[in-house]
Amino acid sequence: MSLIVETRARVDAARALLVECGLREDGQALQERYERVATTPVDVNLEPEMALVRERLVREMDELKRVLRREFMLRPGGGEE
Repeated sequence: MSLIVETRARVDAARALLVECGLREDGQALQERYERVATTPVDVNLEPEMALVRERLVREMDELKRVLRREFMLRPGGGEE
């Protein structure tokens, strides 16, 4: 699978997890929606399933950000040749 297709699949997975967390598509950037969800407390005792979804979301976003940094962001001093 190509890098772009794989990265797009990660974005789609993160979006789906945000919906599972109760946050619908609202025009905000993915990172902004993630931060909004991530900063909302979850009581593991009252919502154990939500805590699991949140863990999956954090892992997915961490991996997505890692791939974006490694593969798509320009490195300092690494301009075009």
